[in-house]
Amino acid sequence: MITTPSGCNSQVDAIQKRYGSAAFIIAVGAAIVLLLLSRPAAARGIVLGAIFGIINFVLMGRMLIRRLSGNRRKAALLAFGGIAARYSLLALPIIAALKWQKFNLTAVIVGIFMIQLVLLLDQCCPAAISHITLKFGGMQKHGKSG
Repeated sequence: MITTPSGCNSQVDAIQKRYGSAAFIIAVGAAIVLLLLSRPAAARGIVLGAIFGIINFVLMGRMLIRRLSGNRRKAALLAFGGIAARYSLLALPIIAALKWQKFNLTAVIVGIFMIQLVLLLDQCCPAAISHITLKFGGMQKHGKSG
């Protein structure tokens, strides 16, 4: 059986907090701009998608830690079940956007991918994410990001 290092949980938590808060701050900022442009459905959609995208990101981190610490068969079952649960979770905001006109489908999809956009932005310009989380998110800097 593989055991996880004791600091693994705190490292995953720190990464999730950094990227999750940056994604949410950017989504809310985009929603404010969309509201000023009289696009309330798009504003609601981007925030809804971002919330579900962040929840998906957190669940992925939790399942990764469990997968590393379990036996092979249990890890494979957990991975398959986790993927099915996460994809089902991501389907909910898309279904909501298709069912109700108060959510814009394109904005929901952009919101779902907000974490990935933040990860790309962090690779291109790491100072931008630090600036967003420090200035707008109230997070304190605890060293370099990975």
